[in-house]
Amino acid sequence: MRNNFLAVWSLMVIFMIGGCSAIPKAEEAVADVEQGIAETQVFSITATQAESIIKESFHEGWPDKELEPLGPNKLGYQITLWFAIDREHILAEAKKSSDGYSFKVTNRGTAPVVGVPARKKLIELIQKNAVNL
Repeated sequence: MRNNFLAVWSLMVIFMIGGCSAIPKAEEAVADVEQGIAETQVFSITATQAESIIKESFHEGWPDKELEPLGPNKLGYQITLWFAIDREHILAEAKKSSDGYSFKVTNRGTAPVVGVPARKKLIELIQKNAVNL
């Protein structure tokens, strides 16, 4: 009887560990799906001003969140918002044009319930901060 219990318990532990290790991989695949995009018009500003507008807007909207750079050759940042066990990435990027910079805000992940309002809020903050520059 004890051997059966240990065998069943061991199998349960193996399945739980295997299942838990697969969740991040599946979540990463889903998290790469863009849930929505918002864009601004072009503003006659420099790259430094565009970066400052993005940082200021994120800090105004989510002062407790740490900004993560988007990566090489991209002028922008992202934050991660959580809703229960789901997460949503909110990205803001400044896009170079011949007359200055426009801004693109994207939300992607598994929590559009927090991502869509956050995208709308961030694009409004960027718009306001760019106009008031």
